[in-house]
Amino acid sequence: MSDGSGLSTIYPALKGNPVVWDKSINLPCLIRTGHKGNALSADMPAYDKMTEVQISNIMNYMNHTINNKKVVSFAWIKEQLEECPLD
Repeated sequence: MSDGSGLSTIYPALKGNPVVWDKSINLPCLIRTGHKGNALSADMPAYDKMTEVQISNIMNYMNHTINNKKVVSFAWIKEQLEECPLD
């Protein structure tokens, strides 16, 4: 929900979710390319039309409001997006 707690098998929790926040995944790339769900969560659609600035805004909103983390730089977001696999 708006606090990042998710909604059972419909929306996975973002708040305190180690898969999202432990930096073992490329979160900007995940936003752009989407993610196939499983028995515990629904699919996350790809947002491949989003600009780097829009993804940066989402990342910083999530960091600030859900995870109480520092702002991430646009340069870091851009670097992460360059690592996304091309279709």
